[in-house]
Amino acid sequence: MVRFRYRRLSRAAWILTGLLGLAWIGVEDRGLTAVITLAWMIALSSLLTVRARRGSWVLQGAAAGVLVAPIAAVLILLKVGLHAHPLPDFSSNQVASLLARMPVWAAAGGILGAGAALIERAAEA
Repeated sequence: MVRFRYRRLSRAAWILTGLLGLAWIGVEDRGLTAVITLAWMIALSSLLTVRARRGSWVLQGAAAGVLVAPIAAVLILLKVGLHAHPLPDFSSNQVASLLARMPVWAAAGGILGAGAALIERAAEA
């Protein structure tokens, strides 16, 4: 029963992530907010996909948090490559500041995972 819910939730999360990605790739935006949001959506969708197979919420949440910065960096490189402007959409300082946030996002993912574990335990009781 629980796996079924996670599979449906995972599928919905991936559909929403895909729609957000399609919207983001076409917009000329130099801010990091949209790319960070998309990276978090990819990480959380991956977390829900893995969660359907069970495991530790805290470790999986921390792993999802750690993956946000590299995912965002890859998305930035993808967008710069697709748009092929003479000047890139994102500066190297923006990418460096994004990668510097990785420890904070790992902690945030772990905390979100711990909260999700508590919610799941409360729902099962």
